[in-house]
Amino acid sequence: MKSPAPLRFLLTIALTLVFLPMLVVPVHATDSDGTLDAAFTTATGAGFNNSVFSVAVQADGKIVVGGAFTTLGGVTVNRIARLNADGTRDAAFTTNTGTGFNNLVLSVAVQADGKIVVGGQFTALSGVTANNIARLNPDGAPDAAFTTATGAGFNNSVFSVAVQADGKIVVGGAFTTLGGVTVNRIARLNADGTRDAAFTTNTGTGFNSTVLSVAVQADGKIVVGGQFTALNGVTVNGIARLNPDGTPDTAFTTNTGTGFTGTGFPSYVGTVAVQADGKIVVGGAFNTLNGVTVNGIARLGRSITPTDPSMWTSYRQALPMPASGFCSDITAEQNTFAAYNTGVTGGWVKGWEPWVDNNTGGFACWRNLVNTGGNNWRTTSTP
Repeated sequence: MKSPAPLRFLLTIALTLVFLPMLVVPVHATDSDGTLDAAFTTATGAGFNNSVFSVAVQADGKIVVGGAFTTLGGVTVNRIARLNADGTRDAAFTTNTGTGFNNLVLSVAVQADGKIVVGGQFTALSGVTANNIARLNPDGAPDAAFTTATGAGFNNSVFSVAVQADGKIVVGGAFTTLGGVTVNRIARLNADGTRDAAFTTNTGTGFNSTVLSVAVQADGKIVVGGQFTALNGVTVNGIARLNPDGTPDTAFTTNTGTGFTGTGFPSYVGTVAVQADGKIVVGGAFNTLNGVTVNGIARLGRSITPTDPSMWTSYRQALPMPASGFCSDITAEQNTFAAYNTGVTGGWVKGWEPWVDNNTGGFACWRNLVNTGGNNWRTTSTP
């Protein structure tokens, strides 16, 4: 029996499949100021005839779209399509995907080489068996070698895929096996599509319920959101993080405390995204995080990973350029980083020097973490 997705998610899909096939669902884009991009809307014409669940933008500006739809502007595009940068349909891509997917596409991700990883609730791509996971070549043609490498694929829905910098692919969903091997709701594929066996070993018994979203941090750690309440037997309500090797990040679990919970409804984290500064944005059906009210949206602070730099004497760091000509005060958040000094009286020391050669070649404001003798700890994250 298939593992249940969150109640609201299932209701959304049910309503979509029952009522929306009769409707035209246009695709819209907005300009950078938030106004509707009317030219894009015109280019997409009649749009899609059913729901869109995932979009990904390629390096060349083209847009990959996955969902429950079967047509775009009246042309058959079964659950997958690509738009040119101006919003018009990429006709060659449609031709190359053939008959497309036989059921829902729930997640798409573009690799650095232009290949497109697709996850969902399907069993075939262009008539060839592909159980809930597939990859397209940059031109849209199925990557047959990838399908062969994944073997029997996943035994249940894939809700989220994310590509790491090294080309490996993190997959989350409602599944419990990959190619017949137990992988409870989380798995990682090597770049060729084979299962990363070491990752499976390190995640242990995995998650006890559906994973809905995965995101990879710059340091390789993997943030996971979903309907689950446990990871490898340890309580993690809706949110968890894995180390790059797949082992649970226990410090993260400690910091999130009781995690995300809801009052009067089944809570879950439906989506996670990592900002450039390392902070994590979380959305879903919840109203508390570790007992603090956060209705449906929250942000988590970045990771702190102290190291022991026994061979250095100071660490210099730029501070924000002050509008007044004076260095701004070190914030309380920044001072917590200085607290990693152990057994010494050192700390952050501020300074000022003019910009050189029209804002190049120097720091306007800077600070040093001074070693006054002993063991200085510093964080690898930038405050």
